[in-house]
Amino acid sequence: MDFELELIRRDNINVAYILALLASIADGGDDEDARQEAASKKKAILDMLGSEARLRSKRELIEEFVASYLPHLSDGEGTKEAFWEYWSRKRSEAFDKICEDEDLDSERFADLIEAYQFSDKEPLTDELMTVVNTPPGILERKKVAKRIVSRMVDYIETFEENMGDLEAA
Repeated sequence: MDFELELIRRDNINVAYILALLASIADGGDDEDARQEAASKKKAILDMLGSEARLRSKRELIEEFVASYLPHLSDGEGTKEAFWEYWSRKRSEAFDKICEDEDLDSERFADLIEAYQFSDKEPLTDELMTVVNTPPGILERKKVAKRIVSRMVDYIETFEENMGDLEAA
C-alpha cells in the first residue's frame, strides 16, 4: 500500500492511472483485510483527486463512478469496461447538453472541438456563429461566443485532457 501511494506522488497522475488503482481495488478479495485495504486505497484515490489540479474537473465524475459502480464490480477488467461505458455516456450527455443549451449544430460543433484540440487556438467569433443554429444579434455575439468557448474548453478539460492510455490501464 505504501509503495502504491509513493508511486502516486511521483508518477504522472491521469485517469488511466486512477483506473488501474480502482481495478486493483476490485481485484482485492472478499475477506475483512481486503475490504479494509480497499477502503484505505479508495480514500487515498479520492484524496489524490482533490489535490491533483489537473484532475479537478474530473473529480465529481470519478467520485460518482467510485460510489455507484465500484461496489458492484468484482474484477479489474470489469472495472475498466464499466468505467469506459460510464465515461462515454457522461461525455455524450455533456456534449448534448451544450448543444441543446446553446442551440448548436452538433456535427459542426464536434468539428470545432476537434479543430481546437488540434490547433490549441480558440475559434474566432465568426467561426462560432456558423455553429449556432439561431445566431444572436450583433450586440450579443461576443458574449455568446465567450460563453460557448468557455463551455467547450471546460468540456475538453473534463473529458479529453489528462486521460492517459485507457487501453493499457
